[in-house]
Formats: sequence, structure tokens, C-alpha cells
Amino acid sequence: MVRIQNRISIGLEVLQYFTTREWWFDTNNFKSLVNILNPVDKETFPMDTTIIEDEPYIESCMIGGKLYCLKEKLENLPKARLQNQILYILDRLVSLFFYLVLLYWIVSYFEPARELLSYGGPAVRYLPLVGKAVFKDV
Repeated sequence: MVRIQNRISIGLEVLQYFTTREWWFDTNNFKSLVNILNPVDKETFPMDTTIIEDEPYIESCMIGGKLYCLKEKLENLPKARLQNQILYILDRLVSLFFYLVLLYWIVSYFEPARELLSYGGPAVRYLPLVGKAVFKDV
């Protein structure tokens, strides 16, 4: 765990300079280049940035960061993706459990909330924890 934290710390130090500053680049020459190029050059060097697809671009940036900044091998990529999916699902489940417990607590101690949720009928009745708290009188 310490080794992983050290890698994260080094990665953050490498990227900190670039991510904590505001960068402005003058792009007037680039914008005027579209009007200067002949049709063959326009075909060879497309200048329209709206055709860039966001997801593949971000994915290639992340792979580049993993490969060049963190000096990690790409063989570990499927394992990292699987671990990321598992952590995402775990996060969703823990969040769902937290909100169900919070709703259970609210319904248990506040009669107006119980009254309001009782109008939900079967949709609320079958919610874990909450259904029993709302319909405990029935």
C-alpha cells in the first residue's frame, strides 16, 4: 500500500506544475491557417477540432499518462480496468446502502416523512429497510 501511495505521490508531483497553473496560448496563427491552406493540404491536415471524439481522446491521454508519467506497463491495463469496475460497483453499492440507511433513519424518527413515503405504495414497500419502517403500522 505504501508503494502505491508513493507512486501516486510521484505522479501528482510530476503533474502538479501543469495542473495548478492557467495556460493561455495564442491561437490566431492556427485559426488563420485554415484560410491559407490549399484543398490538398486541408485534406491531409484536418484543422476542424469538432471532429475529435472526446472518449477516445481522453482514453489515449490516460494511457499516455500511465505509460510515460507513471512509467507503468500497459500489460497491467486489463487488470486495472477490472479493478476500476469492481471499485465502481462497490462505490455504487455502498452509496445505495448509505442512502437507504439515511432514509430509514429519517422515516423512523420523522412522522411527516413516513406519511409522505406511504403514498409511494408498492414502490416504497419493497425497498430494503425503508419499506418496513414506513409500513410498520400495517
